[in-house]
Amino acid sequence: MKYTDSQLRIWDDRRLRVGREKRDELLKQAKGLIEKLERAIPESSPFRVVRFRRAGSLMKATALYPRADTGIDADIAVYLDVSQASDWDLSTLHSTLREIAIGVYPQKSPSDFWQQPHTMGMEFVASGLQIDLVPLIAIEGDSARGWMVDTLGQRAHVADIPAHIEFVRDIAAEDPRYRPLVRMAKRWRNEAELKKALGSFPIELILAELNTSQGPPSSLEEGLQRFFLYIARSELRDAILSGNSPQPGTGDPVVILDPVT
Repeated sequence: MKYTDSQLRIWDDRRLRVGREKRDELLKQAKGLIEKLERAIPESSPFRVVRFRRAGSLMKATALYPRADTGIDADIAVYLDVSQASDWDLSTLHSTLREIAIGVYPQKSPSDFWQQPHTMGMEFVASGLQIDLVPLIAIEGDSARGWMVDTLGQRAHVADIPAHIEFVRDIAAEDPRYRPLVRMAKRWRNEAELKKALGSFPIELILAELNTSQGPPSSLEEGLQRFFLYIARSELRDAILSGNSPQPGTGDPVVILDPVT
């Protein structure tokens, strides 16, 4: 049975896409968190907050509507001046952010806050919003980019939040099916219980790579089919360079490069 774009767009609109009103509500909630964190970080902290930026799938309009078992992801980048911080301060950065966030929301359970390799996560159960605080070491003279830092306090790689959002916006301007396909692929990923193995950003880059190599799909169904075929045939062993020059000898089984770094 073939599905028309109209049928799949109805599914996307009713079940997957976060509508404008809900999106505005969640962005307002994220903004409120930023304002509370700005007030909560003590002056004695070895870190000085340079700026906050809202990021992630909510800003890219590729977020999935929350379900009972899946919330909406929203990233908030925290750009930090660490010139006065010691190696110990950097190694405890994520746990320090977690303690500050717990202090901002004392009514919440500590289990609503967790640390990940490069982020500190927190969940708002009522709205279904799951926020990842992404600490970035600010780069002097650069308002967009920053060094991501892992839970050991080590610089991992440079991230450019505005460029990531613009990257998705530019593809969606050329291909109006791109954002719905990202949401549909993410729903399949969640249903297949592959969320830890296949992140949202790789899904965006796989679909972008298919657009680059094959052109925009003629229908949503074709777009989904070639996404599944690509994963099945390549087993993600083909490097996705995203416009970067090849980097031989990485030794990693899966190579998907950031398009904006």
